[in-house]
Amino acid sequence: MTILKMSLSASILIMVVIVIRALALHKLPKKAFLALWGIVLCRLLFPYSLPSQFSIYTLADRIGSGLIEQSGITTPNRVMLPMVITNTIIDQNVGTALPTTSPMMNLSPLMLIWITGCIACTLFFIVTHLRCWREYKTALPLQNDFVNKWQQEHPLKRSIQIRQSDKIAAPLTYGIWSPVILLPKTTDYTDECRLQYILVHEYAHIRRFDTLLKCLLAAALSIHWFNPLVWVMYALSNRDIELSCDETVIRTFGVTTKSAYALALIDLAEKKSRITPLCSNFSRNSMEERITAIMKIKKTSLVRITLAFTLIVGTTVLFATSAFAGSSNNDDTESIIDTTFDTDDSIALGRYDEKTGKNMISLDNGNTWMTEEANQDPEVEWCVTTLSDETYVQIGK
Repeated sequence: MTILKMSLSASILIMVVIVIRALALHKLPKKAFLALWGIVLCRLLFPYSLPSQFSIYTLADRIGSGLIEQSGITTPNRVMLPMVITNTIIDQNVGTALPTTSPMMNLSPLMLIWITGCIACTLFFIVTHLRCWREYKTALPLQNDFVNKWQQEHPLKRSIQIRQSDKIAAPLTYGIWSPVILLPKTTDYTDECRLQYILVHEYAHIRRFDTLLKCLLAAALSIHWFNPLVWVMYALSNRDIELSCDETVIRTFGVTTKSAYALALIDLAEKKSRITPLCSNFSRNSMEERITAIMKIKKTSLVRITLAFTLIVGTTVLFATSAFAGSSNNDDTESIIDTTFDTDDSIALGRYDEKTGKNMISLDNGNTWMTEEANQDPEVEWCVTTLSDETYVQIGK
C-alpha cells in the first residue's frame, strides 16, 4: 500500500513537471529540468515527505473540511481496530498445534504481480548492462597526443580513462567511481574539432554523475513499473540528461558552434544501433527534439535563472510535500479517538488519529503501543468499525 501511495503522489508531480517542460523547455536552462526530475525521483524512492502548510494536499484538506462544514454533513468517527489471530490453531479433539500457512501464501495476488514485475524489470536492466559491460572491458587504451593533452587539461578527482573499441559505433561513457569514455575504433582523430565536442559532452556526463542518476531512474522504474507516468518520466528524464550535456557543449564553445555541433550529433546518432540503458551516449532517440533545443539555446540571463529557481522551489513546496498535520479545523484532542475493549485475557486499548491516519493497539494499559506499520506479520488483521456500532474483537480461535 505504501508503494501505491508513493506512486500516486509522484504521478501528480510528474504531470506538473511534464507541463512545465512542455511550456518552458526552450526558455529555461536544461539543468532546471534535471533538478525537477530529481525531486520526482526522491518522491518515488523515499517513503517519507516533509509536511508543509503550502502543500497542495494541505489546501485540499482545508477545502474538503470547509465543504463538509457548509453542507452540515456529519460522518461517524472511524476507528481502526485489530483482530489478533494466534500463530497456531489448537485442535481441541487432539490437543496438538496445527501449523499455519507459509508467509508466501498470505501474499495477495496483486502483491505477487508487483513482485514479479519488479524482478523482471530489474533483471532486464542488469542483464543488458552486464552484457554490454563484458564487451566494454575488451576495449584498448587510446594513444593519441590530442586526447592525452585534453585529458591533462581536464582533471578530476576520479580517474578518467579514455579507451577505444571496435564493439561500438558511437561514443559512450560508463562507470561511476572509475568512469571510462569509450570511443569507436573508427573515430576520425584528425577532426579535432568534432573530437572536442565528443570529449566535452562525455566529460559533462562524468562530472554530473549521470551514470549514477540513470541507475536510480532504473531502480524507480523497476519499483513503479505498473505506473505509466513513471515510464514517461524515465524517457523524458533521459532525454533531458542529453539535452543538458548538449547545452554544456554549446556554452563551452559558444553559440556560433550550434550548426557544427548539430551536424556532428546527427552523424554520431545515425551510428547508434542498440540499447545501453545504464550508459551515457550520443543517442539517436528524440533527435529532432535535441536538434531543435540546440538551435534555440540562448545566453543565460539573470531572469532565466531566477525563473528556474522559482519553479523548482515552488514545485517542491506545492507538490512534493505532504499535508500539514495542523491543517484540519479540529484540535488535537478531537482528532484522537480512543476505544477500550475486552479480550480473553485482559483489556486492550485502541487508538486512531484522524490527522495522521495512524492506528494502534495497546495490550498493557497504554504503556506501549503497536502500530499497523510495525506489525506486518499475518498475526494481526486490521478491520474498520465505527463508534456508533458495537465493537467485536476476537483473540485466537
